[in-house]
Amino acid sequence: ALLILDRNIGNDLGWVGFGFDNGLKEKHTIQINGYPGDKPRGTLWHSDCNIHTSEEFWLRYVCDTAGGMSGSGVYIENNQKHTRIIYAVHTYGGPSTNSGTRITEKKFLQLRKWKAEN
Repeated sequence: ALLILDRNIGNDLGWVGFGFDNGLKEKHTIQINGYPGDKPRGTLWHSDCNIHTSEEFWLRYVCDTAGGMSGSGVYIENNQKHTRIIYAVHTYGGPSTNSGTRITEKKFLQLRKWKAEN
């Protein structure tokens, strides 16, 4: 889903970008924030880890996640540039790895189009 708000909240709450990068490899550290169902209700939790496997449509990782975190952005933080860019959306927890659906170039262009139309 893509939510487009009726006002700009970035200056008050901060910015997170989205993008695609076909060159993401196992060396990259990704981060996930969410509201896991196995933690106290309404509490935000953070996890980070290296990418386990980078595939065309998936990023697989061993970050600690639980039910309730689906839909969370899987992002890479660049401390030098003070940026966070979402490259996938957390979708599945598995027995050995968790995974996120990647933002491909096609998806990126569609998201940008929807954003521009509003």
